[in-house]
Amino acid sequence: MLVGERMKLTKDDVIVLPVPLFHCFGCSLGNMAALNQGACMVYPSESWNLTATLEAIDKYNGTTIYGVPIIMNEIMNEHQNNPGKYKLSNLRKGLAGGTTIAPALMEKIYNFGITGFVQGFGQTESSPAVVISDPEDTLHNKMHYAGRPLPHTEIKIVDNDGNTVPFGTQGEVWVRGYMVMKGYLDNPEGTNQVMTSDGWLKTGDLGVLNSEGYLKIVGRKKDLIIRGGENIYPREIEDFLAKVHPNIQEVQVFGVPDERMDEEVCAWIKLKDKTKPLKKEDILQVMKDQISYYKIPKYVKFVDDIPMTGSGKALKHVMREAMIPEIVNPETAKEYTLR
Repeated sequence: MLVGERMKLTKDDVIVLPVPLFHCFGCSLGNMAALNQGACMVYPSESWNLTATLEAIDKYNGTTIYGVPIIMNEIMNEHQNNPGKYKLSNLRKGLAGGTTIAPALMEKIYNFGITGFVQGFGQTESSPAVVISDPEDTLHNKMHYAGRPLPHTEIKIVDNDGNTVPFGTQGEVWVRGYMVMKGYLDNPEGTNQVMTSDGWLKTGDLGVLNSEGYLKIVGRKKDLIIRGGENIYPREIEDFLAKVHPNIQEVQVFGVPDERMDEEVCAWIKLKDKTKPLKKEDILQVMKDQISYYKIPKYVKFVDDIPMTGSGKALKHVMREAMIPEIVNPETAKEYTLR
């Protein structure tokens, strides 16, 4: 109900939902938000299918689109490559979830005309929404912040000792409220690792809260790369590359072991147009003098697919496992295949 109200959904909205229903995004933020507001739900296909999604938007005059960033990226690219093939002019609203959307993609969606498109932050353990943008937020806020907390939801940013930090200071995001789980089934040890005795859920996400209550997600604690003592947040590099090079469709950055530096930066890149290949040198050139030297990837791999969960989250541990043999012995390493 609260998500539907924040998104300003009404009985006149037609929501096209290409995300899976086994996940909170489709089931809770999709179905249940629509039911509460009386909006229509359209399921394009049993699993993600770009053509079916575009046809559904066209046929049923979709006003609202839900999607993880990779879905929204493919929709925008298809429209750019084949303008006019599908009628998408009724789209005015939408919601991105599953993982944080890059500022460059949010700007592209907004400029396309889906000005009521928003993003949110949460996790399954919090049912899942914690913060969501408002459709009337400025483009700047939509690009750089996940939104503000929903009603009846508490949020704070803490340091490594669990102490609340001031506005504008980075730390781990903790949340509390009616929506937080009671615990993991038959797993008290796992529950105690992520929940405090007074009900706070430790999300494991790093963020910054400003004085107006907008939350910016910096990255995951476990995604943090420590190279020679320097903390590197993959999302900063991912957002930078997605914005500065027009032929990059998807970027995933993660750490790989290094004997001297402990960890080095690795980037997997999926191109929009494979007929216009890029080299590692091209990537390094656009980053030179634009980003701190220690954040520039030592390893760059161009791939046809990025391994994802069914809900659209990148499987960075799979990429890391696939990349290590190439680093240790490039001559005998097997080609990565999607699992």
